[in-house]
Amino acid sequence: MKGSRMFEVESGKVKKPWKGLIYGVPGIGKTTAASFAPKPLYIDLEAGSSELDVARLKGTFKTKEQIVSALRYFLKSDFETVVLDTAQEVETILIRHMLDPDNKNPDKHFSVLDIPYGKGYEYLIGEWRDLIKIFDLLNSNGKNVLLLGHETSQKYEDPTSENYDRFNVSLNKKAVGFVTGKMDFVLFARHEVSLVDRKGSMDKKRAIGSGKRVLHCEETPTIVAKNRFNLPATMPFDGKKLFELIEGRK
Repeated sequence: MKGSRMFEVESGKVKKPWKGLIYGVPGIGKTTAASFAPKPLYIDLEAGSSELDVARLKGTFKTKEQIVSALRYFLKSDFETVVLDTAQEVETILIRHMLDPDNKNPDKHFSVLDIPYGKGYEYLIGEWRDLIKIFDLLNSNGKNVLLLGHETSQKYEDPTSENYDRFNVSLNKKAVGFVTGKMDFVLFARHEVSLVDRKGSMDKKRAIGSGKRVLHCEETPTIVAKNRFNLPATMPFDGKKLFELIEGRK
């Protein structure tokens, strides 16, 4: 048939580079866990890796152009995974780029609310979209992208039941769904906690920590998480084991 194309068909799973996000409470070990990703290179925006024996880009990163330049360097390097630590600081830089693209006021705090008519949220998603296109380019060239993030607790309004608190990535509430939706995995790390009865009270409970660290890999009513790699719903938070599972998938 005139104008028809020849296609090739492939079957089965195709292992490809990934985009991922690990978030959790401060000090849980996210930055350390990232060191077990394949040949990681850190873009350390919060100096969280200073006590780790890892490869990191030297210098400060305060503008979107500096982050893009760092990603361009990573693309041409022999490193296999870029670690952006943290997603919150990346978003702060994107907001600054929207409102002060020439970085004339480096010490001023900017907010999406500074953009009139409620357009700030829309523009911020556009900035994230541009950055994730670069992540996709990195993936297409065999590179992985790992974002690390802080957690926040948000009130979730359930139209069929009572409202409840839900853990999510601490990003702008309008942009967070877009960002997490583009990831191949979103994992939540926390300390294991159990509730026990308070002495002398049948109604009140108190939280007891076990000292164990837990990684949530699947969505629950109270936790935003997901993965495309058939990871267990929960597992001990062990970076070495985590990336063995991700890289060993078939």
